Amino acid sequence: MPMVTQSLTAGTWYEFVDLDDSSLIQFYLDSTDVVIAAFESSTPDASSPGFLCTTGMNSFQIPVGKSCWVKLDSGTADVTYSQFGGILIHLQKCALAKSDTVTIDEVVTNVYPQAGFDDTPANQINYVGLLHTVAAGIASTATIDAASMLLQFAQFKSGRTIRVYGIESSTSITSGLTDYDSLAVDPTLTTAYVDVTLDSSGEATVDVAAILQELLDDVAGWSTSSPVQFRISDIDSVPSSGLDESHIILAAGRAAALYVRTS
Repeated sequence: MPMVTQSLTAGTWYEFVDLDDSSLIQFYLDSTDVVIAAFESSTPDASSPGFLCTTGMNSFQIPVGKSCWVKLDSGTADVTYSQFGGILIHLQKCALAKSDTVTIDEVVTNVYPQAGFDDTPANQINYVGLLHTVAAGIASTATIDAASMLLQFAQFKSGRTIRVYGIESSTSITSGLTDYDSLAVDPTLTTAYVDVTLDSSGEATVDVAAILQELLDDVAGWSTSSPVQFRISDIDSVPSSGLDESHIILAAGRAAALYVRTS
């Protein structure tokens, strides 16, 4: 979550963009001159009265569909605030592959990834998931100092363990997925992986620094336009509970982003 400092230009509206939370703005105003704020969906009129900001910290709730704008009347002013610094998940490129080894063998894209076992049908369904980011903006020469993502689950089975691998590809594999094995077996995976045993919270923070570093070091053609792709599976014993014990990962919004620090 990088901090951004913006020097305001007298008479010009400035929009706070790329906020961590689009419903809230918190900023520090370094000025004793008059600065006003307004909530609009586009640049406010020059004559918009707005409301007065105070020197130091300001915190405002932003109405739905609006942005927060500030304007310096005259003099000098700087505003400092936090911008979103994560790598978003590309939901349209996410996928699940499923098979019951009898009649079902397919891939579904543009969907929340799913992993694990559904033991409710007569023929148990096995799932593996693909979690796929947008272009990550990470150069192959970078050193990964830290990398983590928060997995939040729409459905999960507490006590079971999922395994997260990186997929060694510099480009998206989504369009080439055709059946269960094309995701469960065929991709070249990183040596590094992370095991996560799910608890009752429905979320888990995953340290993927080693996975990302291996991708940068080993994947030919890696560039700043390459996405980060993770294969997710359930590694516990196959259940015979007659229940759906699969896990569905919420792969949308900034809460699901990948956060990386490099040097």
